[in-house]
Amino acid sequence: MKNNLRKYRKSMGFTLEQVGLMAGVTKSYVSYIETGDRDISIRLGFALASAVGQSIEDVFPDPNDYNEHGDGFVRSIVRYAK
Repeated sequence: MKNNLRKYRKSMGFTLEQVGLMAGVTKSYVSYIETGDRDISIRLGFALASAVGQSIEDVFPDPNDYNEHGDGFVRSIVRYAK
């Protein structure tokens, strides 16, 4: 899954280990997520986004999956979950 996790992690000055501790996963798992080698749950997506001080939509954008509102898949899940 394409994402901006590495960009935001580095902009915050966090290591893989620090983000992993905040999100409840290992640094290796964070690395796999950053490279797109792992799919994640919505719950973990929210935890990772929170760890880097961003919204889940910004960290995990999905430009190829838009609904009738022009929102990506994650943005539409967030809209209907509220």
